[in-house]
Amino acid sequence: MEKKSHAVTGRQFILISGIPGSRKTTFGRYLKEKHGFYFFETDPKPNWDKFTEELGLGGDNFVARWLNRHGNVCLEWGFDPCYLPYVLRFKKQGASLFWFTCDQHIARPNYLEAHSNDPNGVYLDIQLKKIKDARLPTPDFVTIETYIDGKPIPLEELTTKVLSKSGYVLPK
Repeated sequence: MEKKSHAVTGRQFILISGIPGSRKTTFGRYLKEKHGFYFFETDPKPNWDKFTEELGLGGDNFVARWLNRHGNVCLEWGFDPCYLPYVLRFKKQGASLFWFTCDQHIARPNYLEAHSNDPNGVYLDIQLKKIKDARLPTPDFVTIETYIDGKPIPLEELTTKVLSKSGYVLPK
């Protein structure tokens, strides 16, 4: 199946993955608040259950179903690498895949601040090992550095970068 043209659909499905603490959730919330994207974060357990239920309805038309239901979509997926085949199916359906990254000395404190249930970063270390062992990101992702010289890229600048690489132009 070929990737659908964004010009034809007039909508955008962006999947944001990457290392924990690289501002995936912050970016998704920004797209929702400032640009009206439907933002879905898969990490919280109730959301993951809803998401896997939705996948069970059929992974082959998942992207079209969500675009029809929600308009522009930003799916934040800090996925276990064993789910990579699903992510690649989304790309074949027209999703733009992005991998957010930053230096580990920046990501770790960001992650720890956001995940009080993992104060020593045990889950973070497990996830980083899985990412490394899976050799992620694959060439299917566009890699986006979310920090320059230790400072976060402003969210609107990050938005412009991501959307321009996906071929989508925000309405004026």
